[in-house]
Amino acid sequence: MNNDEDSRKRPVFSPGVSKSQIQRAEQMLGDCALKPYLEKRCLAGDYRPGTLERMDKIADPVEVMISIRPLSDSNCHVLLTDEPLPDIRYAEVAWKRANVFRSVTGRVDASRPGRRQEDHIEGKTVMVSFLHPK
Repeated sequence: MNNDEDSRKRPVFSPGVSKSQIQRAEQMLGDCALKPYLEKRCLAGDYRPGTLERMDKIADPVEVMISIRPLSDSNCHVLLTDEPLPDIRYAEVAWKRANVFRSVTGRVDASRPGRRQEDHIEGKTVMVSFLHPK
């Protein structure tokens, strides 16, 4: 066998995400304020913009990003916000998916600042919380 030739098959090189894929992702995320952070999170993978509302109505609704699927090791959903959340005993998060409104009710843990470097950009910090469905 000639040393200049290598007959082994190699995987085809993938240059990564195409411009059309990036444009499609940006269209799907819409005007979400947290969109720069979503691709950095690997918790549940699929986030949707939604609204968190306390069932006791003592505060205005808060815009959040919710993980559609619960975390694999627990039954809770991840919530990402621009502002801190207190412990909430009973709340509802509603979002729209495929032109159908969906919601989850449950207890919300107090949020904490994101721990990733990407969570602290331009003086803003992404806050992370968990919704435990009831």
